[in-house]
Amino acid sequence: MILLDDTPESLAKSRLPTRRSESVDEEYAAPPPAYPGSFSSSQPPDVEAHAGALHPSIGHPRHDAERRKHAPRRYLKALGIGALIWVGIGFLVRSAFAVVHWNRSTFSQGQTADHLDRPHRISTLPRPIDGKVERCVSASSVIQLLDSRAESVVSFDLPLYADVLYIFGRGALSRGTITFMPMEGERPRSGFPDRVVKVDITTTYQAKFALDAVNFCLLERLAGQHGIGILTPSGEDHDLDLLDFKIDVRFPLPAQGLWPSPVNSFETNLPLFRHNMHDLNGIVKFDSVSFISRNAPMHIEYLVANEATVTTSNAVIKGSFNVTRSLFVQTSNQDIDAAVELGNRGWDATKLTLLNQNGAIDARLSLVSQHMGRGNEYDVVARTENGRLSLPISSQPVYSKLLVDAHTSNAPASVKVPITFEGRIEARTSNADATVGCDPLAKDPTGNRRLHECMFEQRSVESVNGSVRWPQLYGNVGGKVSVVSSNSPVSVTSG
Repeated sequence: MILLDDTPESLAKSRLPTRRSESVDEEYAAPPPAYPGSFSSSQPPDVEAHAGALHPSIGHPRHDAERRKHAPRRYLKALGIGALIWVGIGFLVRSAFAVVHWNRSTFSQGQTADHLDRPHRISTLPRPIDGKVERCVSASSVIQLLDSRAESVVSFDLPLYADVLYIFGRGALSRGTITFMPMEGERPRSGFPDRVVKVDITTTYQAKFALDAVNFCLLERLAGQHGIGILTPSGEDHDLDLLDFKIDVRFPLPAQGLWPSPVNSFETNLPLFRHNMHDLNGIVKFDSVSFISRNAPMHIEYLVANEATVTTSNAVIKGSFNVTRSLFVQTSNQDIDAAVELGNRGWDATKLTLLNQNGAIDARLSLVSQHMGRGNEYDVVARTENGRLSLPISSQPVYSKLLVDAHTSNAPASVKVPITFEGRIEARTSNADATVGCDPLAKDPTGNRRLHECMFEQRSVESVNGSVRWPQLYGNVGGKVSVVSSNSPVSVTSG
């Protein structure tokens, strides 16, 4: 039997396998089958399904439906993988920027840095208001190995007889301790002291990269005003535990028998710096001192100055002061503990101001005259809230004028004036007792056998008003003591 070419294919021929290129186009080929699972021994394999996989048909409805069914799942899977890759790349980029931020040099002015995800400008160079820049030293360039510990150490000399000496700190990493002390050793037998003040700055650190952002600069703010600036990056996102500065200020020793070296003015503006001053009596005498800090205590062993300002916050102030023009002391939320000697030269009042809030004031005063004759005047203000106030005054020159304004609230207040005090007395409170003590039998401090007059115009449980005086030919001295509180007792004692 002869088969012609135009006759239909036989059933045997149609079942022979054909090459892929001859059966369907590649774009219509079905996707590869899923990974096969293990067949159960109790169930025979699906021969028809297997055969269908080997011989897919063009445009088979079943395969088109499966492709449409799995398309959303494949899309969501791809989207999730892309999101994970994006998050990973973002984390690596942020980490790289953080490292670059700390390792970038800070000596090129106007540069910027990105710290984590909040960009800001690093300002570690002096500003125009700082005046003339004499020298700047990077903290990372002066690292030394001391006692098996690496530290950054830099030293500066300041002229002793400058119009103003000053040290200030700037930036989020500026914190530590400053100590004023004499030079080491014994006072020389002869000669004149050195004309420089030595300033050593030691920086301890937890990570070296933090030093790269710190500069120490020797500055001349105005003509005759010489100082040092500790310049660190600004911004609230820096780790304050990375650095700690220790500043030692050493004054030269005068020869034995010479007067203390005069220092015109010394100023600090060092937030977060604890201030310590050793006893410099006989070493230097300041015309003016201004110590300003924040959130750090002040400890003054003994300070001699014509005028002084000592301020901080949320920390104690404790010290001994000898001033002739004025003393201003202020803190908050902690105590003021001071021993103060107020000297007066006879032409202007010597002023003492003690300010606190939510803390006690305990000040022991001694009033002295630095000239012969009358006319000494002292003006004392002590104010706090929610804190105890104690103001004993041990001495006062005769014929001198004393003004005291002592005020607190919700806490006791007491003032004791010496027997030489003359003037008005007021003690006032609420919901508690007000008392005034005066001894009419007290002896005349001048030896003239005058009577001590104690007179009270108004006296009640919560308020006492009156006066004490020594009758004399020269008229009333005109002093006044006022003590006020609330919800706690107040008292004034004379003698």
